[in-house]
Amino acid sequence: MRTLIPAIIGAAAGVPVELHSHCTTGIAPLVYLEALIASMRIIEECVHVRRDLGYPIMITAHSQFVVTQAALNVAAGERYKLVIDEVIRFAQGLYGKDSGYTWMDQNLKDRLLL
Repeated sequence: MRTLIPAIIGAAAGVPVELHSHCTTGIAPLVYLEALIASMRIIEECVHVRRDLGYPIMITAHSQFVVTQAALNVAAGERYKLVIDEVIRFAQGLYGKDSGYTWMDQNLKDRLLL
């Protein structure tokens, strides 16, 4: 399952994948656990995006920016290949200096503001 699930998700090319298993052999719980571990990438990417943005407080609307940008990063296969407008506005400081903007990764900020 450790190699099958990532291969299926990769072959799906962005199409949502749904996992269904039967427990006739007693290993369905392990299958679901492996699928969860494989999906831990959309969560790990959130940590990277939040760090890059200067650890903004995770309440609306900042939490939505972080999660949406992380999902785009994973879907595109490259960090910040596609960037939502709100992250660009964040880099511009439009949400205030206390939003995390002042601690944002300078290289990313420069890239987004070109």
